[in-house]
Amino acid sequence: MFFAGLCFFSAVVLTREAVESSADNFNYPSLYHRYLGSVGKWLAILTNMLILYGLLTAYLSGGTSIIINIFNVPDDTRFWEIVILIIFFAGLSFFTTGGTKFIAKYNRLLMFLLGITFVLIVVLGMVHIEPERELYVNWNFIPFAIPVILTSFHFHNIIPSICKHLEWDTKAIVKAIIIGMLTGFIMINKRAPHKFPLSPKRPQKKWVIPVAYGSLHYPFFSR
Repeated sequence: MFFAGLCFFSAVVLTREAVESSADNFNYPSLYHRYLGSVGKWLAILTNMLILYGLLTAYLSGGTSIIINIFNVPDDTRFWEIVILIIFFAGLSFFTTGGTKFIAKYNRLLMFLLGITFVLIVVLGMVHIEPERELYVNWNFIPFAIPVILTSFHFHNIIPSICKHLEWDTKAIVKAIIIGMLTGFIMINKRAPHKFPLSPKRPQKKWVIPVAYGSLHYPFFSR
């Protein structure tokens, strides 16, 4: 809750700055440059690059792991993992460079499919859960968990776009942020236990757990 409150407070501050500016090209490096000078500008740039790198790594590693497990690809060689990773990355890159017209045109369909797939993931993952094993605690993994926690509530990059699309209406923007954070909070709490298949059918399997900066193989989740 502390991280969520911190992210919400910073989001409101950035929203007010964006609304006050009401400029279509509003961006954070320029904002930080105005208050903190060149140091603040480059700090904003480097921090943003680090966060985006973490998200990209998480999506690529997590997506590749899902594809490998869905199609039961042999995991005794790195070759197919690299091939699937490259294909997945190329597909996402092609989709991203296509611009926002496709997303805007089929936004409702995409959201519907996203909801359906989320429900399927939760339902299918429930059969692998052993609640008593979720009591495992190891504080040594906190450094790896903090980036995940922060990026779970990180949406600040889209605040300028939200402000523009909502026509710089502060109340509407804050309302959208609250609804989005609550939705994410519910999804995270429903999804979090199912990120770790604690009772895999295949013995000696080291489950790949995607985190913000890569994939860690934790054998203690296996039987």
